[in-house]
Amino acid sequence: MYSITIDKVNKAFIANISGNVDVNQANVILKDFKNNAATINPKDYILIVNPENVSGNIFVFPILQSFLNLVAELKFKRIYLVNSDKNANLIEAASTLRFAGSVKEALNKH
Repeated sequence: MYSITIDKVNKAFIANISGNVDVNQANVILKDFKNNAATINPKDYILIVNPENVSGNIFVFPILQSFLNLVAELKFKRIYLVNSDKNANLIEAASTLRFAGSVKEALNKH
């Protein structure tokens, strides 16, 4: 399951994802992310990625890499990864990456 929320008041683009993700779902999520990101100016927004108990098979990793490449291209103002202790091995930290314990904490740091 996933959801994407664009919070125009706090200038936050929030991507929540949970559960088992297969290749088809990962492609749908990536496409939806791109479409939603096209509706804002990412340089003015923070990105909050909130993965909760996400699992998937090895075939999802190339799609995850595509997601990370897209995030790098979009150049969000800052990037927050919620629950970073459990997910730190998923990404290489970029200069815009900040860690937050929750969506609320990321919004307050913004």
